[in-house]
Amino acid sequence: MKKSNRVRKANGSKTDACIKTAMKQLLPASINKLFDKMQVAEEVIARKKCSCPKDKDKIHGAFKYLQPSQILNTAVDNKLYEKHCEEIIERVMAGADVNLGTYAEMAAALMHASLAAPLDGDHGFVYATIFKRLFGEQDFLKDDNYTFHESYAGRADEIISKLQKKLTTKRDCTT
Repeated sequence: MKKSNRVRKANGSKTDACIKTAMKQLLPASINKLFDKMQVAEEVIARKKCSCPKDKDKIHGAFKYLQPSQILNTAVDNKLYEKHCEEIIERVMAGADVNLGTYAEMAAALMHASLAAPLDGDHGFVYATIFKRLFGEQDFLKDDNYTFHESYAGRADEIISKLQKKLTTKRDCTT
């Protein structure tokens, strides 16, 4: 009986050692990702303070709303997160609702949806419109192989409004 307990303890400690090794390998990556996001947020705040010095206190206070949502944590690079930060800071300065989904979050959601199934005409149009709003005119928007259009006037606005509400997130990470 004692021998089997020793075997279990030995196996348990081997397992514990494996878990600790895995944690050491995984944890720094997630922490580095978090610090990368914080650096992006701080850079956006610094740029915005330079361009709007009279609102620097409001801008500085916006940091607490800039924690990335789940959908932005899955984004490939920080460009979408940077645009997200810019939009949230603009909302803080305007006194608007910071909890509604941002255009960056909508772009990420539509990107993920497009990986599961092709977007229909309306949603493709919304995705292209959001992409253009975030990053300006891009060559693919001019390509004749792609046709993006609304099924009726105002449909894109309806979809955007619905997406913003669906992507609503409680952003104040201090409460």
